[in-house]
Amino acid sequence: MTSQTGSIVVAATGDSMITRKISTHRGCERVAEIIRNADVGFTNCEMLFHKCESYSIPRGSGGGHNMYAEPYLAKELAWAGFKITSLCNNHTGDFGAYGIFSTMGALEDAELIHAGAGRDLEEAREPKYLETEKGRVALVASCWDPGMERWERASKMKAGVPPRPGINLLRVETQHNLSKASFDALVKITSELGLNPPGEVSDSAPKGQELTFLGSKFRHGSQTGVKRKVNSADLEENIRSIKDAKRSADWVLASFHSEVVESKGKEYPPEFMCQYARDLIDAGADAFIGHGPHILRGIEIYKRRPIFYSLGNFIAGHYTVKKETYERYEFFGLDERSRPSDLREVQMGGTRTPPKPPYGEQRFSSVAAVFELSGDGLIALRLYPLSLGLGEVQASHLGYPEIAEKKQAQEITERIQKISVQWGTKIALENGVYKVTL
Repeated sequence: MTSQTGSIVVAATGDSMITRKISTHRGCERVAEIIRNADVGFTNCEMLFHKCESYSIPRGSGGGHNMYAEPYLAKELAWAGFKITSLCNNHTGDFGAYGIFSTMGALEDAELIHAGAGRDLEEAREPKYLETEKGRVALVASCWDPGMERWERASKMKAGVPPRPGINLLRVETQHNLSKASFDALVKITSELGLNPPGEVSDSAPKGQELTFLGSKFRHGSQTGVKRKVNSADLEENIRSIKDAKRSADWVLASFHSEVVESKGKEYPPEFMCQYARDLIDAGADAFIGHGPHILRGIEIYKRRPIFYSLGNFIAGHYTVKKETYERYEFFGLDERSRPSDLREVQMGGTRTPPKPPYGEQRFSSVAAVFELSGDGLIALRLYPLSLGLGEVQASHLGYPEIAEKKQAQEITERIQKISVQWGTKIALENGVYKVTL
């Protein structure tokens, strides 16, 4: 199938954590114009739209956000020019199945196409389609984070047992390699604490030197490090979804959400993610849009298709969430009389935006990536650096996307360039616009 015009323009952004109107903020209008001028506007919807009709699901120690915003705010994403979204991230299950269905309903009321979540695993994996004047656009969305729970992954019906609603959560197999001395010490420690019962050391590993500890595999090897790969069955099924979309649409976008951090630094994507992106492009995806770490990562051009390893935050409204869970107040040592502003100040260390270098500042800068695709691949790729209000005193002024001033814009693009050099990607300033050299 070929497109009606031969090319299409996509405006892609990262994580949208929207908790209040952005249409009333003057600086957002210029950004919205960039997105509206594209044929397709994409963002990751990292917010749940509901009225707290269902209970929240505690996460880990209870210190993480449980996302909440009024359903009408989904229409603010449509106002900004977005037409298609991912609903596959580590917050989709914050309020259980009800929160998922309520959010899906709010997005549909706003006429936003969403992918990555569903009543069962098949629906969560399937492509979702947007009809445009330039042709049909498909989106396949997936997710993985080390801290995510198995229940967040949608399931299938078996023997009359109803499927579990959820997301297209990948299973990623992780192996930790240790030196022999470190491995032997871990075996000894876990045995002494009763955490390594008989049979936990694998007989399939060479000389039985593999240990499962706290759900992770440890093996002694020549080099210390972490190796990850996508579960082969999950990889096959997501490739099947991409190929299905390619036969049914003119253009295919792949979205992936992950906050996983490697030892080299948070700004560098893990190798398994790089391989996963290339696998999906090999299967027919025209672009791979990554998000999740809430900071910018690099850009790779692979077979004339763009891979964005993370586009950072687009809307950082999590500092003005109106309702927080009891566990979150308790985690930060606050009592039942506390209010969201008390929680925010304890978490942030005061009323000002916490710098927390080297990554705190980076949460408040990002880019909107606007790229044009033809059947042969990229025609053009432009980057519009954004500022989300770093340094603002009041939380009410924080998190809105605005066009970055010249100095900050240069710093943002230089940061992307530094990370992207490993793939030979070059960014140049031409007539006031940052462009990726093709």
